[in-house]
Amino acid sequence: MSTRLLSNVLVALLVASSVAQVAAQPPPPGVVDQVSPSDYALLEADLAQGMSLPDGINVESRTMALGHTDAQGNFVRQDSSAMTVSERIDVGGNGGNPGAVSLYVAILDSPERAIAFAREHYGNYGMNPEWMVNANEFGDPRIAADGGSVVGHGRVIIRHRNVVADFNWLGGLTTAVAIEQQPGQINTLKVARLWVNKVAGPPGADLSLHPDRMLVKHSSDYALREREPAADKQYMLAQIDNVSTDVAARGVKARLSVQMPGEDEYTPVQIVNLGTIAPGASVWPTFEWDLRGENVTRAGLLVDAWADGPRDMNPRDNQAGREVSIYYAHNGANAYRWREDSYGFNNYSVNDEDLSGMVKGLLATIVGEMYTAPQAGELLSRMFFPQTYMRFRDYLSHSLDTGVGGHCYGMSATAGLYFMDSSLRPGGGNTSALSRDAADANIKIYQRAQMVPIARAVINGSNWFERNWDSLACLNTVRQKLRDERRPVILSLAGKKQVQQQVTVNGQTQTQQVEKTWGHAVLAYKLVEQTGQHSVIYVYDPNLPPSRQWDKDSPMSSFHIDPDTGTWYPSSDMAAKYNSGDHTLTRIAARELTRDVSLAEANAIVPDLKQKLREMSDFLAKANSVMAVLHCPADAYFTDPQGRRTGYINGRQVNEIPGAEIRTAGEVEIYVLPANVPLTVSITGTGSGVAGFDIIRPEAGNPAITSFVDMPVRAGGALSGTLAPGGEIAAFAGGGVTHGPTFTGSLAGDRVTWQQPAAPTPAPTPAPAP
Repeated sequence: MSTRLLSNVLVALLVASSVAQVAAQPPPPGVVDQVSPSDYALLEADLAQGMSLPDGINVESRTMALGHTDAQGNFVRQDSSAMTVSERIDVGGNGGNPGAVSLYVAILDSPERAIAFAREHYGNYGMNPEWMVNANEFGDPRIAADGGSVVGHGRVIIRHRNVVADFNWLGGLTTAVAIEQQPGQINTLKVARLWVNKVAGPPGADLSLHPDRMLVKHSSDYALREREPAADKQYMLAQIDNVSTDVAARGVKARLSVQMPGEDEYTPVQIVNLGTIAPGASVWPTFEWDLRGENVTRAGLLVDAWADGPRDMNPRDNQAGREVSIYYAHNGANAYRWREDSYGFNNYSVNDEDLSGMVKGLLATIVGEMYTAPQAGELLSRMFFPQTYMRFRDYLSHSLDTGVGGHCYGMSATAGLYFMDSSLRPGGGNTSALSRDAADANIKIYQRAQMVPIARAVINGSNWFERNWDSLACLNTVRQKLRDERRPVILSLAGKKQVQQQVTVNGQTQTQQVEKTWGHAVLAYKLVEQTGQHSVIYVYDPNLPPSRQWDKDSPMSSFHIDPDTGTWYPSSDMAAKYNSGDHTLTRIAARELTRDVSLAEANAIVPDLKQKLREMSDFLAKANSVMAVLHCPADAYFTDPQGRRTGYINGRQVNEIPGAEIRTAGEVEIYVLPANVPLTVSITGTGSGVAGFDIIRPEAGNPAITSFVDMPVRAGGALSGTLAPGGEIAAFAGGGVTHGPTFTGSLAGDRVTWQQPAAPTPAPTPAPAP
């Protein structure tokens, strides 16, 4: 045997791979001489047109010593039988480049013997041994299934089972770059393909799966396939590819199997018939896994696929698996249902009356947790009201402008509370069947309890947002509540919106673009966590009613959070609503679903309320001003000694008094007024009901208040009084009745000073006409 031929054999053996056998087994050791060399050589009949064998075929049988390392780490040499076949193939100008390709084939006892020989000799040829295990540069799935291949250094080298073949262009090209750029490589690849078609059999279909394409929850694609009727009916998709470029797979089936913790075997869950998959095509079977009301921790999922025919060229990649944990809300009888347990109507706006009632109720609840004396609670609630109302009004107005504000907290909260305790729900049936009118009262009541953290953020700017809005903390809270308590969770969202705002700079009014915060709330009811994937939180979003999304090309709403980095994003339906135009979604947080404001929450927020009240009192003292608050149904206006007016007259806003400001209008009118002049106060009813009027003023360095509560008014009826310098007011008169203050008081440190109210004094009865 020539040195050149032996060299070719050694190089060929370097490509051996440790891949497991899938098809026919190799010949047993010691019987290589019984193999027909014509089965591994290219005969004239196997060649393409224009190719020939000028020198015939050379065959040699031999014994060679191969070395390997045993389990004890000892190097052992063993004899192995081998047969070599060599030939020269003239390409006859095929491809516009005449020349020849040498083919050298070595048939060994087993793939392990070929690997041992290659590892012993690879250093002489400068090759990386790792390609023997995981490379298939030739790119043919039949080789990937049963061996390995490399292309470069002037050769194409292939191992198929226990056979190694070396294809070498005899044109003097010696570098990988040159061989890739010259027609000689084209011819070498053509000869190699002819050999693979003969030895490995004709091309077949090639089904393939990959773990990254096993999707338990989507963000946008295939939305219509993820319509889980309940949280314990887990849907899963898996992409099945036919990577063959020219052969269809017929009668394809895919199967989902599950291995629960502590089990040794996978249990089949569902088999799906997929029919024919065309060459290069993909299909996405949908599997339904019934969790039967139980949470799942670290279960193994396995999807495998097979076809009736033709044979699969690489069955090793016909299955894929991953580990998954699934936690969801369960009330002891049922899992949360995205459609039935959520409202069927859209989130709706908070009007001035709703906002006023919400702030009053929220403050009364918070203060009531801290002060048992009703007088102290009433005084503080009314003193805290103006700033809280103004800040909430600004916050909600920007949320509404963004299209997310309204009763989202109340809707999310009641949906979760009704799921856990159906006795709280008005009427029978499902939450989705409730009308807005029937649901409205409870939505407003329960909204207050959920709004305390937002109230803290609104009151002190960004404190709560900065300290508590963290995606990983959110994920941990959701996981703990759903896994350990099986209860849904409120998710609070915050974003930024660019708005045009008029500001005064050096006496000049300018329009500037400023950034405003908006907020929203949703209900989290399910968490899916997969190895190597983002954690996915399923949510009910009041802005996207599930019953209206059910038949649309829209995914089930969700948030995706990377459990390592905290990177997060919403599903496509939510992204289109909250991450577009001039507004962006920036923060996410989770909190427990509650029916009441807790003492801890009240303890946390009352100091913030007091601090803002003191700041407002200091501002009024420095500006020599007082603050007036009118609660509808009425309008107010104030007149100074010069006849200048500020307020609302016949529904028209006027502001003529120097230093006066109108802070809000509508259901609640808030004014900042000069304290150094007497002012006449006129209140005109805009409807029938009771009106309230508060004057908040600085007194000896502390905030003080005079309140008139529940003064009867009717449309067109008038009440009047005099606001003395410093903010004192003695009474309102009108309709034959004089109304004294309901109470007066102040806050000094933590001490609330309260004065008993004076009884209303009837107006004098006119003497009868003579």
